[in-house]
Amino acid sequence: MKRIESVFVLGLIIVCSMYLYSAFSLPFGSLSSPGPGLLPTIIGCIGLVMSLAWFIMAYLKGKARAVSGDSTGEKAEKKDLQLRKLLWLVLAIICYIIAFKFVSPLLNTLVVIIVLAKIFGLEGWKRPLIMGVSFSAFIYVVFVMWFKIQF
Repeated sequence: MKRIESVFVLGLIIVCSMYLYSAFSLPFGSLSSPGPGLLPTIIGCIGLVMSLAWFIMAYLKGKARAVSGDSTGEKAEKKDLQLRKLLWLVLAIICYIIAFKFVSPLLNTLVVIIVLAKIFGLEGWKRPLIMGVSFSAFIYVVFVMWFKIQF
């Protein structure tokens, strides 16, 4: 694993852990009557699990690269592409947060899922649209139908 990637992923693990720790200070409630800590706890757990998985995958990929003898590393073009994807990801998340005040959360989530799918190279438009609609429908079912929270 490259040093910059390991520092970034370890930083992400620390941020997710701190977020999760602060989410535990909010009342969790129950599934039938959720408190303000339910969603932050779920998001913190998902973020922590994903960043730990990213760390493990990057570590295993680095080990495999070392075993195969590929010591040249990534080319500058590939690094540039990864940096652009990261910058687009950060921009998409910032736009998502800003738009949350002005646009319906379901529509906002639909758009950001489609944009993220395209940023990370999902081919065509059918699968990104299916992903966006599915995720928005899941949010609708959980929060509007199950928890009775109106957007």
